[in-house]
Amino acid sequence: MMARRLFELRNPRERILLTAFLWLLLLLWLVFQGRVWRGASYQFSAARAELRSQQVYLDEAAEIEARLLAAQGMIDHSRTYTAIQLSSVVDNMARDAGLPADIRSPERREEGIFNTYSVRVDARRATLEQLMLFTQAVRSQAPYLSIRSMEIRSNARDPNQLDSVIVVETFELTESTF
Repeated sequence: MMARRLFELRNPRERILLTAFLWLLLLLWLVFQGRVWRGASYQFSAARAELRSQQVYLDEAAEIEARLLAAQGMIDHSRTYTAIQLSSVVDNMARDAGLPADIRSPERREEGIFNTYSVRVDARRATLEQLMLFTQAVRSQAPYLSIRSMEIRSNARDPNQLDSVIVVETFELTESTF
């Protein structure tokens, strides 16, 4: 009652301004609540989509497990390479191909059931034949070795020679998978 009495005691101009101010506050509060609601709704939708995705994996768990066992059965554990073995094998392949190469230290990534190793091969002033022999040697070791990326440029001094960067990759199954 007191608020109404204070309102009635004001002149008409002050009443209009006070009413407009209260409506503005109400509108701002509603806008803020709408943003909060939209944010919560977005998070709820994202969580629901994630749950659906996880449910698909759970529903197909038996099939995924069977495919994993089949894939493991096709891999000869003795032919997978460790990081040091990868460097050694790639170095031997480069020498056999006559490729003038600088072999970098291997990089390791852990990816669940296996570890991935990659080694960068920098070849300067190589011929196309040497690069082809090297890539054929790597391909002959598939699926245990693969070329992840390869960049070839002509040498600035001699366009008949090529400079290349080749990243050779391998994997090693973790102890828990066999």
